[in-house]
Amino acid sequence: MKVVLITPALVLIFDRYAYSMTCNATSPTTQDCGIGLTWQDNSSGNNQEDFVDIYFSVGGTVFSKVGTVASDVVSFVHNAAGVGAGVQLCYQVQAGNNAGLSPFSSIACATTPAIVFVAAPNAPANLVVQ
Repeated sequence: MKVVLITPALVLIFDRYAYSMTCNATSPTTQDCGIGLTWQDNSSGNNQEDFVDIYFSVGGTVFSKVGTVASDVVSFVHNAAGVGAGVQLCYQVQAGNNAGLSPFSSIACATTPAIVFVAAPNAPANLVVQ
């Protein structure tokens, strides 16, 4: 049996998160949100990650993988489509290299804003050529 040890530097790659969110209403009850994630990469030398997997969850309970970035990439943009107002969008990351996978990072969440939906005006009527 092979035991793989993940070094502390790889485990602690992501100690600070930041995010930005831009949402556009698609109906009176839904919106599409683009969430930009950034993090601090603390790894170096033999503890360098080869990739980072990004996981997403609505509500922070069940996560699914939504992307992978290469070594030394410290940002990712995820598009969450059709979400309502006040929905919690959560993320966590996991780094990997030839020694194995790190534990999952802490969970970072953002709450979607209120939906401001502006319907298109009605078409003009009674158009007459004079």
